[in-house]
Amino acid sequence: MLNLKATIRNEEGSMIIIALPLVSLLASAVFWLVMTTQAVSVGDVTLKESNEIATRAAAKQYVLTNSSDNSNDKQNKGRGHKKDKGNGKNDVPQIKFEEALFSYEEMLQANLKLDSSLSAEKTSSMVGTPNYTLIIYNGQGSPSGIEYELKNNKFYKKNIYGNGFPKQFVLEEGVRVTLENPGTISVIEGQAKAVFGDDKNTYKRWASALIKKINGKWTVVLNGSD
Repeated sequence: MLNLKATIRNEEGSMIIIALPLVSLLASAVFWLVMTTQAVSVGDVTLKESNEIATRAAAKQYVLTNSSDNSNDKQNKGRGHKKDKGNGKNDVPQIKFEEALFSYEEMLQANLKLDSSLSAEKTSSMVGTPNYTLIIYNGQGSPSGIEYELKNNKFYKKNIYGNGFPKQFVLEEGVRVTLENPGTISVIEGQAKAVFGDDKNTYKRWASALIKKINGKWTVVLNGSD
């Protein structure tokens, strides 16, 4: 009987000794999975939210003009939007192109921790310089909109002609975005740092903002994102 108990104790002890490395390995695998998932989520969410904020900021750079005035030069003077006093029935918002672009990049710099050339700083969760497309559409004027693109550190600009609403845009991903009023649409692609090694996670997100009248006042709202 004593020998049997001793044998059982020895077998249990052996099992524990063998099991400990397995438990340690399993714990390491779980830790790696949690950390990787967390990093993926944080990088993706950071890019998505930063792009939404930047897209709304771009749409906020508008002035109110009379709908009969299609002069793009007049609507692009000044900075920031004028408060709608509700005394112009024909007043419509017109986004200032250059100011909108500036605000979009400014918000990306602040929230993604990018330098003045839009390259990721050391403290940023991103890597390198993101690619983006920013569409600004007013529905009137010549041009009625502009598409800005930063791709592989090269900058492109394309005028958009053709007036009126609703205006539908088809993004590269096949997503269809409709603007019922003057607004902005953006697509951003960036790489986030991985938890271990030199691997990078690439994300692509889009957002749209719209200027619409709510309770008699022009307001910038999110028009969709993913």
